[in-house]
Amino acid sequence: MLAFLLDLLIALLIVLIITCILSYLFEEILRQRGQFKRAVVKLAAQPGGVTPTKLALEQNISVKQATKILNKLVKEGYLDTTVDEKGILTYKLLDTTIRLE
Repeated sequence: MLAFLLDLLIALLIVLIITCILSYLFEEILRQRGQFKRAVVKLAAQPGGVTPTKLALEQNISVKQATKILNKLVKEGYLDTTVDEKGILTYKLLDTTIRLE
C-alpha cells in the first residue's frame, strides 16, 4: 500500500513539473509574439511604411508569411494599405497614437 502511494506521489510530482514547464514555454511564446508584433508595427510606423518584402528581409521570414502577418494587422486595425504609383503595396501605421514600447 505504501509503495502504491509513493508511486502515486511521484506520478503527481512529474505531472506538476511537466505542467510548470509547459506553462513557462507557453508564456515565452506569447512574449515573443508580442515582441514580433511590436517590431512589425514599428517598421510600418517608419516614413514610407513597410512592404512584405522589407518585412521578410528584416524578420527572416518568407514574403508569403510577411504578407499574411501584415494583412492580419490590417484586419486588427493597426495598419492601413496604400498602393504607390509603381503599384507597390505598402502597409502603414493607421493610428499614430499607438504607443510603441
